[in-house]
Amino acid sequence: MEFVPRPAYRDAIDQGLAESNIVVLQGPRQCGKTSLARQYEVPDSHYFDLDDPLDQIRLEENARSTLANLKGLVVIDEAQKKPELFSILRVLSDRPDNSTRFLLLGSASSLLLKQVSESLAGRAYIIDMSGFSLTEAGTHLWQKLWIKGAFPKSFRKDEIPSMKWRLDYIAQFISRDLRDLGETKISDSQIRKLLMLIASSQGSNWNHSKAAAIIGVNQKTVQRYLELFQATFVVRELPLYSTNTTKRLRKAPKYFLRDSGVTHALLQISNYDELLAKPELGASWEGFALEQVCTALNLSAENQFTWGVQSGAEMDLVFKHDSELYGIEFKHSEAPRSSKSLTSAIESIPLKKAWIVHSGPKTYPINERADAVSIQNLSKIVGEL
Repeated sequence: MEFVPRPAYRDAIDQGLAESNIVVLQGPRQCGKTSLARQYEVPDSHYFDLDDPLDQIRLEENARSTLANLKGLVVIDEAQKKPELFSILRVLSDRPDNSTRFLLLGSASSLLLKQVSESLAGRAYIIDMSGFSLTEAGTHLWQKLWIKGAFPKSFRKDEIPSMKWRLDYIAQFISRDLRDLGETKISDSQIRKLLMLIASSQGSNWNHSKAAAIIGVNQKTVQRYLELFQATFVVRELPLYSTNTTKRLRKAPKYFLRDSGVTHALLQISNYDELLAKPELGASWEGFALEQVCTALNLSAENQFTWGVQSGAEMDLVFKHDSELYGIEFKHSEAPRSSKSLTSAIESIPLKKAWIVHSGPKTYPINERADAVSIQNLSKIVGEL
């Protein structure tokens, strides 16, 4: 199987290890964290996979002594599963003349960052990792990346095996990953139904009450599981950006499944031709393009918003850079043009610049403050910031 280089993440880890004794690499399961860590060719004695019962036993008794005797780079995979390690790592990282570096991998951000903030505050260098970006997969393969998603094992497989892998991934996420977090309030079928609801309605203004009625649970349960989906890197939330405008804002956030391949598996969409005929086409495009933009611009979760008013004007993504506001719309179109909604959003927020990220091949100006940018040319936006 051909290996896809991921130099940006490798460089980020190298920088982290140069600046800190502890580096945290977090992202969804199967996004490539372990493969990247294995590139460092650490000996087996320095690698601990806490999904492996044998490695759990190795750290079961006197973990401090076990780790203290190791020199060089030590990798701990699924580190959030053993929270008691973090206080030990704090002590070990503070040793005088310490030459040991710890690379922690994790797939549950809320648990991982809770331990980091409580035990490793000021000591850990944190890196967010996702599946393949357009740059890594190849911009000419954007349709394949959109259909199959960014998980390396799904992207590399043929159509039918790829779909099976994603369906298995969803089943495992529901039956194991969420249960590992101690959540057993609703059934597996209800969790799947909630994920399917997000898949079919992403990009729309979310309604907790409506979702709860469909799933057959209360609103607090829906909200709790949305938080868990975010913590495990399955769902991205875009809260509403608030402005001083006198126009009445829409109040609901938007939710997106972060992997378009998972979206298509839940909706039983196998290939590009099927997707083009589905009513979810535009929503799927918005979720896919949003994820690629957030990766390309390296946007933090705290700097991602949506904006809309009840009269209809909206901006799919709003973010701040160097104290200036910018906006992006996502359109599945060969040649999108300006609209009253776009003009109103630019003036109302107000935005220094806006872009429409679209599925066509060309990049061109729309007006003085907006450009249409092909999904294959996201570097243009990066270069203008």
